[in-house]
Amino acid sequence: KTHIWFNIRTHILYVSRSTLKVRELSFSFEKDKHLSANLSLLSEHILKPGISWSRDNERIVFSAKSGNSDALFILDINNQSNNIKKEFKMEGIFSPKWNPKFEKIAFVGNNGLASDIYVYDLESDSLINLTNDLFSDVDVSWHPNGEDLLIISDRGEYTSINTNIDLIPIEKFSFDNYDVYKIDSNKNIVRLTNTPYNE
Repeated sequence: KTHIWFNIRTHILYVSRSTLKVRELSFSFEKDKHLSANLSLLSEHILKPGISWSRDNERIVFSAKSGNSDALFILDINNQSNNIKKEFKMEGIFSPKWNPKFEKIAFVGNNGLASDIYVYDLESDSLINLTNDLFSDVDVSWHPNGEDLLIISDRGEYTSINTNIDLIPIEKFSFDNYDVYKIDSNKNIVRLTNTPYNE
């Protein structure tokens, strides 16, 4: 199971291995009681569990299969009429992370050719592809400052956005070594680790 704690310690969200559906366990320390209930009646299943709380602690985001592609599901734990499904026509959406300060969600998106880092802005309803290159970006997290992103990527020394495949000697490049990188608010990429191991 994947457990995500509510920060005031009154809710736990988890993904059941048997049903692959999001469930909620809420409880009260004062009354020493608890109850379990479905958070959502969605029929879509989570393929790669990953749940992130919003900064107001009232919503969650996760990715799931929707038809022939993946979608972002934003669920309001108090009012399901506010639930949102965002489809971007991507084959895969993974590891959505809610910004700790702003109404933005970062995630890894796969368009069938490569996986890139995307940021969805809820207020402007806009999507930005931050990396947009041939490298595989496989995980993402927000820095606590809400401005920078930490990513796992196989880009090696290539830290320029939109790197063209024609500029890389493919026969000498290793696409199976992953390191940690930082993307700042100006879209500059800085390599933070350089080891022979996968981070």
